[in-house]
Amino acid sequence: MSAYASEWPLLVLSPSSARFNWEAECLRWLGKKDEDTSNPRANHEALVEKDDIQVLENGKEKIRRDAKIVVCSYGLLATLITKKWITSDTFQCIIVDESHMLKNIKAKRTETSLPILKAAKRTILLSGTPAFKNPQELFPQLSVLSDYWSDEQAYKEQYCYKSSTSVGGNNLLTLHALVSSTVMIRRRKADVLADVLPDKSREISHVSITDKVAREHLDGLMDKLRDTKGSLGEVARALQKKSSYEAFVEDGDDDDMRHLEAVLTNIAIKDEDKDFASMISFLPKLFELTGRVKVPVVTSQLIGELKSVYLTRFDAFDAG
Repeated sequence: MSAYASEWPLLVLSPSSARFNWEAECLRWLGKKDEDTSNPRANHEALVEKDDIQVLENGKEKIRRDAKIVVCSYGLLATLITKKWITSDTFQCIIVDESHMLKNIKAKRTETSLPILKAAKRTILLSGTPAFKNPQELFPQLSVLSDYWSDEQAYKEQYCYKSSTSVGGNNLLTLHALVSSTVMIRRRKADVLADVLPDKSREISHVSITDKVAREHLDGLMDKLRDTKGSLGEVARALQKKSSYEAFVEDGDDDDMRHLEAVLTNIAIKDEDKDFASMISFLPKLFELTGRVKVPVVTSQLIGELKSVYLTRFDAFDAG
């Protein structure tokens, strides 16, 4: 966007928690020239100073006329648009951070924001996960970037409906080729952050579950998981290649299918219907439970670590 500074003010739309990080990054990359040649902005002329960046913090704050960059949260944008403090001609340049937050075209946030984004001359959408579930979540974002993606119903029929009653993904290779050749620039972390991020480190911390009821429940589910001897993986891999569980069963060997159905029935959570959906939900529920039972232990350890750090610094300050 710095190439189009003559068309600013620039709006940066981001999650509330990232607003001040955007302010810091704008100053880092577009701020005063640094004589240190190792600095990424060393060879760039300063485009902004701190006073040129306005981070909106509440719905009573109006946009300053002298602001070159305005950073605003999604929730606050809807409020300012409703008040008509932001209109379709307020910003010609917009960056949308975590643009997948606009995935639901029926949500008020999306419904309010899209006209402003579409009206801008230059809009950049940033997301590491543009669609979580299916291509339907891409449409609101694509509609911002090009008039080609203006017919929602045609888009759904082409890319979202597996059948007349099942919403999912269809013609995905075509969609990927079309999007990547027109509006999407994909960058992998390995390509752009290899020299920035440190190597990932992993530590294993063994915890003891003190809640007896939760421990018995967890142990029971783990026993069921061990009894499957990898059969759940077979089910998951086979399902990826089939349109439905019924098609999976019809195409399989009778003995194998009976074995896998017995496995799934065995691990189905109690007090639930023994349908396929509840059977498959076993693993997510097991993951959820393993997280919940560790919360008290992890909280206790974290508090201990924080107290240790605090006391060490306090002692050093007191000694100084």
